Order: sequence, then C-alpha cells, then structure tokens
Amino acid sequence: MSVKSKINPALIKLWFCISLLYISCKPSLKTENYILCADPGLSSKGELILYKNRPFTGIIYAMYSVKDTLFYETYKEGLLQGPSKKWYPNQKPSEELFFNNGYYDGLQRGWWENERNRFLTRYRNKQLEGLSEFWYPSGMRKRNNYYKNGKEEGIQTQWGIDGRPHLSYEIKNGSIITIFRTKNCVYVQ
Repeated sequence: MSVKSKINPALIKLWFCISLLYISCKPSLKTENYILCADPGLSSKGELILYKNRPFTGIIYAMYSVKDTLFYETYKEGLLQGPSKKWYPNQKPSEELFFNNGYYDGLQRGWWENERNRFLTRYRNKQLEGLSEFWYPSGMRKRNNYYKNGKEEGIQTQWGIDGRPHLSYEIKNGSIITIFRTKNCVYVQ
C-alpha cells in the first residue's frame, strides 16, 4: 500500500514569502564600499575623504599587482575608522594602525621589511599614552619614550645604532629635570 502525502499549496506560498522577506532584509555587501585608491571618484575636503562628493564609508585599498595588497584603510563618514594595514612587496606586514574618528587609537605597530619591530606606540583620547618603542632595522632598540596625555613624561632613552645608550633624560611637567648620559656628537660637513 502506497501512501501519498499531500503538500498544502498555502504552506508552499507561505515558505516562499518568508524566504523572499529573509533575503530582502539581509544586508548586502556593496562593491562600491571597496574602492581602489586611484578611483577618480575619490577626493578630499579638509580631513574628509569623499567618494563622488559624499563622505566615504568603506575600504580604500591599493595593490602592488593583481594578487598583492599594498595597503587598505577603513573609513566611516569620510574619516579613518578601524584598522589600516600596509604590506611590503614581499607580502610581509609593514604597519598595523587603528583609528577612531580620524585619530590614532590604541596600539599602533610597525615592522621593518626583515620582519623585526620598527615601532610600537599607544594612543588614548587622540594622544600618545604610555611607552612608545622604536627599533633600528638590525633589531637594536633605537629609543623609548613615555607619554602622559600626549606629552613626554618620565625617563626618555635613546640608543645609538651600535646598541649603546646615546642619551637619557627625565621630564617632569614638561621640563627636562635630569640628563643621565650623553654621547658626544660628531658633526660632518
């Protein structure tokens, strides 16, 4: 004995309508939100990046070749917002920056092409905050600067390319109060 199941036509129509509603309500990714930096529709007005004369929201990018990204920057309402990354031609990372309303925000990192650290800085409330570190391509430390509310504060240290301390000084309330060590400079004409 075979049992035939009946499909209710009203149920099929209901399923079809719900499917259309789901698809139409789902946000779509517009390709115009990914713009090549050479696009003639891009322009700037003061601090704002415009696309076709309107503040741009999306990602601007550049390519070394078809497969290799040079950089991308994320924008919201014409201002840098979120991550920005750059790469060397060998596909190694060069910089990783973060923005909030057009200003640096949080941890900023950079590398030399040999993959060694180049810089590590921190921003809070649009200003440098805490330890900022810089390195030579060899990996030797170049300088350490401490910031409080965007201004140098505390012990600042610089090293020569040979890794030996070059200069150290202490800043309190915007004034140098102590110079710990200096290395004589030789000027070449």
